[in-house]
Amino acid sequence: MGVYDNFPRNRIQVIHNGIDFSQLNPIYDKVEKRRELGLPEGCTVVGTASRLNEIKNIPMMLRVFKQVNEQLENVYLVIAGDGPERKALEQMVDDFGIAEKVKFIGMRFDLPEIYPLFDVFLLTSFTEGISVTLLEALGSAVPVVVTDVGGNKEILSGANSSFLIELEDEAGFVDLIIRIIENKYGIKSSINSLSENIKNKFSEYNMMKSYMRLYLKNRNI
Repeated sequence: MGVYDNFPRNRIQVIHNGIDFSQLNPIYDKVEKRRELGLPEGCTVVGTASRLNEIKNIPMMLRVFKQVNEQLENVYLVIAGDGPERKALEQMVDDFGIAEKVKFIGMRFDLPEIYPLFDVFLLTSFTEGISVTLLEALGSAVPVVVTDVGGNKEILSGANSSFLIELEDEAGFVDLIIRIIENKYGIKSSINSLSENIKNKFSEYNMMKSYMRLYLKNRNI
C-alpha cells in the first residue's frame, strides 16, 4: 500500500475546486467598461487576474507582453490583483518602456465584467492548484495561454493541451498569444465548446456533490 504525505493512498480522494458559473457573462455595457479601464476602442487586450506575488511569475508575463507589443499594434495588458510584488512590477514596466500599454487595476470585485474584455487570458505561475481565475476565464469563453504546471494540466487536458506552454518557454508564450489573436488556430471558434466542458466538469454543484458523497461514505468510520 502506497502512502502520500503519511496518508494511505487508498484513503485519499481528490475533489476539484468548483465555481458558480452562473455569476459569469453578465449583461453590461462593454464599451463603458473599456473606457473605465482606459482601454482605447478597438484595441486588443491580454490580461490576468492574480495575486502579485513571486509564485505567480508575473515578470515572465511582462517580458512576454513586451515581445508581443513589439510585434502587434494596439495591444494592451490588463493585470487585476494586488500583492507584495506590485511596486517592483510597475518599475519593471517602466524600465521596459511599456507603461502606457500595461494597466494595473488592483483588486476587483467586477471580474465577471472584465474577463469578456480579454482576447487572451494569461497565467504564468510557477505552480498552480485548480486555479479559480483560470476556470472563470474559460467559463467566460476567453482563450487562454498558461504554464504547463499543477492543476492547469487537469483543467486543460487532452485536446486542449495546446493551450499549455512549458514553464519559462517565453518564445512559446509569445507565439501562441499572437496566433490566438490572429486566429491562425481557429481557437476562437472552438472556445465556446471548451467553455461548456469546463462548466460541466468544474461546477460548484459537482464539487458539493462530491463532498457530500465522501461524507456519506465515511460518516460511520
